[in-house]
Amino acid sequence: MARSQTELLGANAGAVQFIGQSISTTVAMDSLVRKRVTANLEAVVAGESDTPGKVFLALEHVRAKRDALVFDVYIHANGLEAAGEDAGLKAGSIALFGVTAASQEEDGHAGEGNSYSIDISGIIDSLHLAGSLSDKVRVTLVSRYPIPEDVGLSIERIGIYRQG
Repeated sequence: MARSQTELLGANAGAVQFIGQSISTTVAMDSLVRKRVTANLEAVVAGESDTPGKVFLALEHVRAKRDALVFDVYIHANGLEAAGEDAGLKAGSIALFGVTAASQEEDGHAGEGNSYSIDISGIIDSLHLAGSLSDKVRVTLVSRYPIPEDVGLSIERIGIYRQG
């Protein structure tokens, strides 16, 4: 069985601090990698392949001083839509259990935080088939409860990866 290749499709410009109810960032995608994603989808639709690739949204090196934070993740076409849960396609929800311990540089932890991922293959496929997928998508995180500044919630990078 062939091994699946994983490659970075795109990432936001840098670390983000999550304070308040929501944050948004633009993920710029590599056009050549995006073309591989769409070519795979087109091959599956045409019946030329029975192995669809997967696309994942990754929140990398998430750090915070409090656990049990929960937020919903939305993807917006063309990176242009305004922030808010009504403006995008819901990718899923993330709960930050264990992030406090992983953020500390003691007790055997490196202080790098945790990373989380969500399968967004269906969303990327839908955007492509609708003609709405470009080299930029907007990612919005909407907290279930406002996040105070003293929680120190930061996300080093928001990336999109293709596998397949």
